[in-house]
Amino acid sequence: MCTIDLVWDPVKAPDIRFLSSQFHEQQPRHEKAVNSPSFEPTAVLLLIPMMFGKGTRINPRYIPVVLRLFSDPAFVGLIGGRRKHSSYYVGCQNNSLIYLDPHFTQPTQKLNSPKFSVDSWYCPIPKTMNASNLNSSCAVGFYCRTRGELSDLIDRLPTLMSVSNNLQASTRSRPVAFTVEVLGLDKSKNRPS
Repeated sequence: MCTIDLVWDPVKAPDIRFLSSQFHEQQPRHEKAVNSPSFEPTAVLLLIPMMFGKGTRINPRYIPVVLRLFSDPAFVGLIGGRRKHSSYYVGCQNNSLIYLDPHFTQPTQKLNSPKFSVDSWYCPIPKTMNASNLNSSCAVGFYCRTRGELSDLIDRLPTLMSVSNNLQASTRSRPVAFTVEVLGLDKSKNRPS
């Protein structure tokens, strides 16, 4: 398994480090088979747990980062929300996040019934929440169909996750950082290592 450590400092230039020392020596046999050139996985859903601040609410400086994520073609949404109530955020408009509430239930509809209504498939008024009310702890999701799309996403993540460089050093907190583990992705060749 190859570990990719992604660290973004809001003041310094983005830095991506590939930590794959002794990758081939420590790799189990089944992983070598998965990483062979003949094996091409069809897709990957990447869920990344994040903390956008220290408290229970999102740090306001990270709101532009969250809103920018929705413009990425690989982004599939954000899981998080308010304290003791998690939702699935699928879009945004201005500073409002559009979400689906998995806790909302309704009776089962019979498809072959003459009284079946397609109204049960959607809500006429989308649920929204101001981004400033988002809990600081959440998970962001990305869907990549190929290794090439995954490689492109890894290239875009520093820009997507960067906080404005106009911040003063006194207001700067720790950089947004997380680790992504990818099975044998050789970044330089865009193929299994």
